[in-house]
Amino acid sequence: MALQNYFLEQFTKELLLNSIDPYDVQRIKEKKRKTEKIKQELKKIMEQEKIEEPQKISLQIPYEQPKSQIQIPVQPEVQPEQQQIQEDPDANLGKIEQILYNRSIASIECPGPGKFIILKRGRQRFPVRVVLDNEDIEGILDFFSTKSRIPRIGGMFKAIVNNMIITAIESSRGKRFIITKTAPRPSRFL
Repeated sequence: MALQNYFLEQFTKELLLNSIDPYDVQRIKEKKRKTEKIKQELKKIMEQEKIEEPQKISLQIPYEQPKSQIQIPVQPEVQPEQQQIQEDPDANLGKIEQILYNRSIASIECPGPGKFIILKRGRQRFPVRVVLDNEDIEGILDFFSTKSRIPRIGGMFKAIVNNMIITAIESSRGKRFIITKTAPRPSRFL
C-alpha cells in the first residue's frame, strides 16, 4: 500500500511539474535555492553565536470528561459486514443456493448450460465444479422473475431481489446469467 501511495505521489508530482509553464518551473526552482541558501546562512549564524535550536515542549494536560446529567442512548451502527442476505425459505435455487447466501461471494456467473459456474470473491474470479443444466437455469430465472414480479419476455432479463441483481440473456447459444450482490443501503427517508 505504501508503494502504491509513493507511486501516486511521484506520478502526481511529475504530472504537475510537466503541466506547468517552464518559466514557472524556473521560478519555483529559484525560490527553493533561495530558501536553502537562507537555511544555510541561519545555521552558520547560530553556530557562530552558539545558539541552540529551540526544543519542542509538549504539554500533557489530563482531559476530564464533563459530567452531564442527560444521557442519550446511542444505537450501535450496523456495519455492512454484519448484514446478511436473508435466506428465502421457499427459494428453489438448487445447486447454487448455498453459494448464493455465502457473504464472501460477490457474484455468480453462469456462462451457459453444461459449463462450470464462475464465482467472484473480492477481485478474484475462479471457476467452481458446479454445472447447471437448462432446467436449473430455468428454475433460477423463474425464482427471480416471480420474486421481483418482472415477467421474462425472451432476450434479456434484469431484476433485483433481496440486494441481488440478476442479469440474464437468452440466445441461440443458451441461457446465461450473472447474479451480483449489492451492499444494503439504509433509506434516506426513514
